[in-house]
Amino acid sequence: MRRHLLPVPLLLLLPVAACGATPTVSPSAQASPAASPTRLLPTFPELTGDITTTANLLSFDPANKAAVVEPIIFQTGPDYCKALHISPVEARCSQEVVIDASNTRVTLPMATKLDMRDIGDGSCAGTMTGGSTCKSTTGYMSRLAADNAAVSITLKAGTLVRIAELYQP
Repeated sequence: MRRHLLPVPLLLLLPVAACGATPTVSPSAQASPAASPTRLLPTFPELTGDITTTANLLSFDPANKAAVVEPIIFQTGPDYCKALHISPVEARCSQEVVIDASNTRVTLPMATKLDMRDIGDGSCAGTMTGGSTCKSTTGYMSRLAADNAAVSITLKAGTLVRIAELYQP
């Protein structure tokens, strides 16, 4: 009895033909569209070591010496769009302030002598990066946390040493 061998390529196509399926081309094998300008994604700092950055204050617990924050990008519209290579004609580029949340929550230990600052009657607004300048109270910080307010935070060796309310026009 004599055996007949099918050529290898034909053997590989038999299962596909038997199922009535047609092979598809993966998206990576298809022609790619013309290159477009690169848009960067916002980067949020790691809340470790020594750093000053912006965050939403989500919880403030002086009794347990802890605060929960969410890192944010807090910039003027033009600065935000320039940093992320966004077309200046987009609506957010003309905003006074753009806040971009990280959707990450971090619990931070608080220093025993936490420096707390608020905007007071408006005369203590400070700067966009450094925050307000008037001395504040734990009660005021608790109210800011209840509102998930934007703040500037300073960490030393990973411990929260300063919280300053950020002025929002």
